[in-house]
Amino acid sequence: MKLARGDLIEYVSLDIFCRIKDPILNEFLKVWGRLAMERQNPDRVENEMLRKSQEMQNRFHEYKGYLAEVCMIQVLWNGQGKTLPGKYFHSDADIVMPHRFFFIDQRHRPGAGENMEVDIHAAAGKDVWLAESKWWKRPVGRDVVENLLEQAEMMMQRDGKYLRTPRLWIFAYNGVTAKAAELIRKHGILWSSRAELDGLLKKVGLRKLPELEEKSG
Repeated sequence: MKLARGDLIEYVSLDIFCRIKDPILNEFLKVWGRLAMERQNPDRVENEMLRKSQEMQNRFHEYKGYLAEVCMIQVLWNGQGKTLPGKYFHSDADIVMPHRFFFIDQRHRPGAGENMEVDIHAAAGKDVWLAESKWWKRPVGRDVVENLLEQAEMMMQRDGKYLRTPRLWIFAYNGVTAKAAELIRKHGILWSSRAELDGLLKKVGLRKLPELEEKSG
């Protein structure tokens, strides 16, 4: 703790000190001040810091998912009018992209109710794409696939006479479970893992996803 006054704080002169720019060390100094100087209850301080850390972790997970959505949207925009290799979608056939998307919405709500939000809704006249992004360490399960199918069904009930069957696409960072894969094959849903989305991004002239892995330990 004593090192904080020498090694962790920059000083301008003998009587003027300033905080360093490192946010981790700044957090350390705040905790040290509450414990050593203000004599606050250590358990309360530790609990508050844990909650703050968990909140930051949740925000980081949300950021990763949002980033993947943006990359998927860019694949759709840059892929307009092109034929993309089916291998990047776990499809035996290559994917012929619409000539033009009139709009691509992010975080679209096709209907009211809990979990009624799709990450990406892209419209090209009668052709519609619905897509979900799951940047998870664990494989995507059957529930995600069922939710996407439910939203597609809701859209068809509302606007079916104007649409062809929606094209469904899932980004599953670490793959899908066996049960999810079975449902995906049954309904002809496209899905891409991290490696395949990177391949798509390269194919349409974009950078691959950044490395945002959390280190263990």
